[in-house]
Amino acid sequence: MIEFLQKLIKIQSLSPRDEGCFDLIEERLVKLDFKCERINYANVENLYAAYGNKGKLFCFLGHTDVVPTGPEEKWTYPPFSAQIDGDLLYGRGTADMKASIAAFLESLEEFFATSPELNYRIAILLTSNEEGDAVDGFIDKLVDDMIDNDEKIDLCLVGEPTSYEKIGDSVRIGRRGSLGGSLKIIGKQGHIAYPENVDNPIFSASDVIVKLKNTIWDNGNAIFSLQASKYQIFIQELEQKMLYQEIWICFLILDIQPSQPKKL
Repeated sequence: MIEFLQKLIKIQSLSPRDEGCFDLIEERLVKLDFKCERINYANVENLYAAYGNKGKLFCFLGHTDVVPTGPEEKWTYPPFSAQIDGDLLYGRGTADMKASIAAFLESLEEFFATSPELNYRIAILLTSNEEGDAVDGFIDKLVDDMIDNDEKIDLCLVGEPTSYEKIGDSVRIGRRGSLGGSLKIIGKQGHIAYPENVDNPIFSASDVIVKLKNTIWDNGNAIFSLQASKYQIFIQELEQKMLYQEIWICFLILDIQPSQPKKL
């Protein structure tokens, strides 16, 4: 497993490009008699592999793309070197989420080695653009196709990292949703020398952010509650020495789960 994981990490699969990860993954799945299909559109690549033809569908959901590395000189080891130091493996995408893909493939091979008699189906759904922008495409086309074909995923395992202190010490139930919005706040522009004649929208924006943060959106349930987070403020570029006339607040409201892991 570790050797295969290192091969995946050494591939610079920055969103939305897979850059060959699917080739390595599909090679192993074909040997297990999975039917593999590439479903590509816009700038995204998707791999859907299925085994079996009857019963409920268990699906592993994941992605091969990674976020940019940032300043490479600040890394302990080069981000795509897959260097092992002690019991740690260094590399962009190790936790999120190439290690999960490698572990799932390893588990499948061990499982099929027992010659199981299945009364359900198994699928693997991977995308190359989970981290990037929607304009490049996500897995929405695959989901639409499944809906059109009356295909239903009964059980889904998402390989996102949720561990705290050791592997598997926390498994989250469900997949969070989100609601994003953009709010334009308009003030009154003016010269910085005469602040009494202007209405600075930055002050209004700060009040809005606090209100978004403190609002109880709903009471949630035993698993999820709602919280506004990930604020971004964009300020329109204006001439120097002029106070801003308008700004945008982009906010995201997320389902969240308790921060403390539950003992398995």
